[in-house]
Amino acid sequence: MSEFLNLLLSGIGVAALTGITIFAYKHPNAYGKLLLPLSMILFVITFALVVWNLSNLDAYNTAIHYIPYEKLDEARVAIIDRSPQVTFPYLLLAMIGLVLWLAFLHYVLPHLLSEDNVVKKENDKQ
Repeated sequence: MSEFLNLLLSGIGVAALTGITIFAYKHPNAYGKLLLPLSMILFVITFALVVWNLSNLDAYNTAIHYIPYEKLDEARVAIIDRSPQVTFPYLLLAMIGLVLWLAFLHYVLPHLLSEDNVVKKENDKQ
């Protein structure tokens, strides 16, 4: 089930990223208005993931003292099976990469498009 969920979330993420990229390409001014809300949503998601990870770690470290030594392996397996399968540092790197991509779409892409338009206009005149 977790493999299916990972594939589903990956597909939704790629589709959303593609849609945002196409939107930024075709409508750079409107995308500029969406950048701040998108960034805030990503910040809230990242903050929630950090809190979730730290709370799981703290709960495990607190509860480990009350679990009999013979059942430590069972407890570790139960915690690992119920935790997200994405490694936390990779998730943070993905969020940083996403924010950098969104910033690229807003700050760099319009300049690239404007230079492309100038070259096209000069070619049309000739």
